[in-house]
Amino acid sequence: MFDDIIGKKSVPGTGSGTDDVLRKKYLSDPNFCPFCGFDTFTVDGDADLDMGNTVEIKVRCDDCGRRWTDVIELQGSEPVVINVIFE
Repeated sequence: MFDDIIGKKSVPGTGSGTDDVLRKKYLSDPNFCPFCGFDTFTVDGDADLDMGNTVEIKVRCDDCGRRWTDVIELQGSEPVVINVIFE
């Protein structure tokens, strides 16, 4: 999937520049594993809500098995508008 970034062989977790590139790309588009580039992963358990403005979500890659935590910070809120159509 990300052969242009990770090349033919990548060793996740080694602190290589390749890992840094994947992690930076993940921050702009978090729809793949930040370690191997695979695009299917599973949420492990429930989201952890703290009393502040962050949510932690534990995630596991379905390909390489690596685990990580996504930390989501509240940036704002918008009202939900529900349109009901009566016929």
